[in-house]
Amino acid sequence: MTLIAAVGAISFVSWLFPIVLGVAKALNFTVSAVDIIVFYFVFLTISAIISNVIVKITINSKSVG
Repeated sequence: MTLIAAVGAISFVSWLFPIVLGVAKALNFTVSAVDIIVFYFVFLTISAIISNVIVKITINSKSVG
């Protein structure tokens, strides 16, 4: 279950990030590529952590009730 959540988080970020970059014309030539890649990996890590926390909460609530 945790692996599925992590893959889902990776997929979500990997689809959403290029869409946001395509729409955000203000970032053209103002933000370096390194900054964009760092932000991508930070966003990816945070999404994976949040998805795993949600899975743990869901599993714990199912086992209690």
